[in-house]
Amino acid sequence: MNQIIEDIVAKFKDSMYSMMESSSTVTLNEMETRFLTEYEALVCSFIGEYLRQRDRALLADKKARREKKLVVQRREDPRQIYTVFGEVRYDRTYYRKAVGYEYPIDTQAGIESYSRMSPMTSYSLVDAACDMSYAKSSEYVTDGVFSKQTVMRKIRESYAPESPELSQKKKVRYLHIDADEDHVSILGKGSVIVPVISVYEGVERHGKRSNCRNVFHISEYGKNSEELWDQVRDEIDKRYDLRGTTIYLHADGAGWISEGLNWLPNVKFVLDTYHKNKAIKQTLSGFTAEDRSKWKSALEYAFATGSKEFMAEAWASMLSSYPERKETIDNGMGYLTGFFDAIHIREEDAEARNGGATEPHVQHVLSYRLSSTPHVWSEQTIRRLAPILASRSHTFTKPKETELIQILRPDKVEAKPRKRVPRGIGLPDPDIMASFPSEFYKRTALNKYLKGISKS
Repeated sequence: MNQIIEDIVAKFKDSMYSMMESSSTVTLNEMETRFLTEYEALVCSFIGEYLRQRDRALLADKKARREKKLVVQRREDPRQIYTVFGEVRYDRTYYRKAVGYEYPIDTQAGIESYSRMSPMTSYSLVDAACDMSYAKSSEYVTDGVFSKQTVMRKIRESYAPESPELSQKKKVRYLHIDADEDHVSILGKGSVIVPVISVYEGVERHGKRSNCRNVFHISEYGKNSEELWDQVRDEIDKRYDLRGTTIYLHADGAGWISEGLNWLPNVKFVLDTYHKNKAIKQTLSGFTAEDRSKWKSALEYAFATGSKEFMAEAWASMLSSYPERKETIDNGMGYLTGFFDAIHIREEDAEARNGGATEPHVQHVLSYRLSSTPHVWSEQTIRRLAPILASRSHTFTKPKETELIQILRPDKVEAKPRKRVPRGIGLPDPDIMASFPSEFYKRTALNKYLKGISKS
């Protein structure tokens, strides 16, 4: 055994010496390529020889074979298995057991029957396929040895790892949850919804950049809303002691998202800024540029002051000014009015503004792979790939074990101040207030607001 190892190492040394003694200068790229090739060949030789020698040791140990009731059937059966270093070749002995037949060395080494690659190679292919196409992942990991269908099959055989339950759960004052969805094309079904739920402890700011503190993501396809939120609650319970914790659910208010309010304790719903601004933009589509600016500021004032009466008056005035846009205005204002409290909470609760990055989470977790380029997926693949992408996306942001058991002292949590926007910002010049419809000059909250601006 020792002599065989020395022979393998000697070949590696000879190759390195020949390059070092070469009269011509070798470029760094040539050195990297050659060293890597020689190193991979060396490791494959070691693995193959190790398996071969272990098989020979069992064959020579007749006493152990009798105790295990192993009877030799064939010797030196060849086998190839692809590893992350390359292809490993070895031969082994085939035995008859008390029941059935077996290659004991394959069983001991964890090599499955008919498997063409090692478990680490399978993992590497799936991991690469989270960032690139099946063909490119095969080329990247195995130099194209395996087909696209093989990579797809490995994804379908894979599962996202289960997170362990902490022996000492973390206590935090606030927990934020962003819930949104990606729209993915499924073969035979068209565009379907794939949910993404992100849980974190608020936003950390580093200069101009921000990141979610201790974030983890959950994505599932094929589960109903109750099953999904049951899973979310279970994942949160594994990590946190929720006694005394206030949870903020940031989302657009879709039906499956609203179900989360029934599963989470002490939860407050917050309409995220992206969907609020989107609804305002859609409501004011078709207005003149001047009126868009005027009404946007009026709506922002209503949300800031929490005046639903002002909101209702603004809605009626929009319909009076643009009756031809009734359907669009009703849809947009109906949405904004329905989630009025979920928008106003950002004005009165500073912590409610410490989260709500739903769209970036969707892009970061799913869209970059599933929907940003034209793809049509199978349901079977998405059921496996979506949870893997969600689990993988927080691999490098997962907190250290020592951080998981720290207790966050309430007196250390400070609400970040937010600049208040002056009431007049964004509104047209008071001299052109006459452009408002005549019905504005009734004694209403909206009329008082506008008159107050014109006198300032």
